Amino acid sequence: MGSRSVEKEVHLTTLEGHGGGERFFVDVTGCALHGGRGGIPRMSRELFGALQTTLAGTAPVVPLTWEEPLGAFARLGFFHHLHFRDWIPFRKRASLAERKWRGWTRRRRALGSGDLDGAWLVLSEVFTDGRLRWLSRARESSPRMKIAAVFHDGIALTHPHWVSPQALSGFEAYAEALTRCDAVICVSRQSRDDLVAFWAARGWPAARTEVLHWPLPGIAAGDGGNADAARPEAEPRLLCVSSLEPRKNHLLWLESCERLWREGIAFRAVLVGERTTEAGGEVVAEVARLRGLGRPLEWISGADDATLRGLYRSATFTVYPSLKEGFGLPILESLAFGKACLCGNSGAVAEVAEGGGCLPVDMADAAALAEAMRRLLLSPGERERLEREARARHFLTWGEYARRFLAALMPR
Repeated sequence: MGSRSVEKEVHLTTLEGHGGGERFFVDVTGCALHGGRGGIPRMSRELFGALQTTLAGTAPVVPLTWEEPLGAFARLGFFHHLHFRDWIPFRKRASLAERKWRGWTRRRRALGSGDLDGAWLVLSEVFTDGRLRWLSRARESSPRMKIAAVFHDGIALTHPHWVSPQALSGFEAYAEALTRCDAVICVSRQSRDDLVAFWAARGWPAARTEVLHWPLPGIAAGDGGNADAARPEAEPRLLCVSSLEPRKNHLLWLESCERLWREGIAFRAVLVGERTTEAGGEVVAEVARLRGLGRPLEWISGADDATLRGLYRSATFTVYPSLKEGFGLPILESLAFGKACLCGNSGAVAEVAEGGGCLPVDMADAAALAEAMRRLLLSPGERERLEREARARHFLTWGEYARRFLAALMPR
């Protein structure tokens, strides 16, 4: 089937066709079981809230978790709500009491055969577990169920050397499962193109795809969007926000920083992100080495929203050195705080940057990145021009996004 973009629509589509007893179930398994501050769990959590608010009084919106022991979806229990609503940072693993409680209540919360019939199931996260098998036979018990999925990125498909063979196999199965959806909402043109190309290469029938860029993240929306930028610290501060994994390209960014420090250019570099892979250890080691040389560099792991807001406000500008993304939320956050962003010049990152406020650069070239950082550090006029562009940009609110999301579910 064809693909299209609803990103450029000027008038929001009404909710006609979404009501009259229609129900929505949203799979929030990842953030309900584990919490987490990464891009996918954060946006999954906010998507659910936006749909619930938009459809209030029109259609119920129910969060679900996948229960692997039962091979079924289930309604959230008490501890799920704690993780999903509040995110408990210190609860890295479920306590014994929590694990027992989950076992006692699984069957009571599980959805029975046909409970999803006639409803929309929104798959907002990536999954490689029993949901793959469930999706292959879901129509048997729920023939009138409609399925929508949010597709975040096809990085594992286009750059398999960045993931393990096991992860690649699981992601390919996930991509195949998406062909059974009634609608796949892609977060960028790049992510859609990667997915559709993979389907075509395998000879699989393509599901209907839509492109809908993410709205303003909650941490920035609560600050009033891209209001006038707060005055940064007297010492220039370069902020980089992203998880520690190979494609995020932190080592090249640190190399570029070291070039400028050797030239005697004064600034503080702040890296915010959690270590997610073994490769993250190389970044941590390089940070320790540079700090040992006396470089003004700090690494912050597990930052909460309040901490992130403070870091964005105090930044002189931000750097997002990632080589490949499905979207690039930290770019949007930076612009929303009125801060210029140095980012890549291709793919989904370029999509986010094309509205202004960004200085695109070849992120495979340490010298080019160092030169771009030098320009923004030593040329206040250029930095201020980018800040004006950032403050002039319009970002979707979650309410607007939810309406466009619902409109995208309806074939035209």
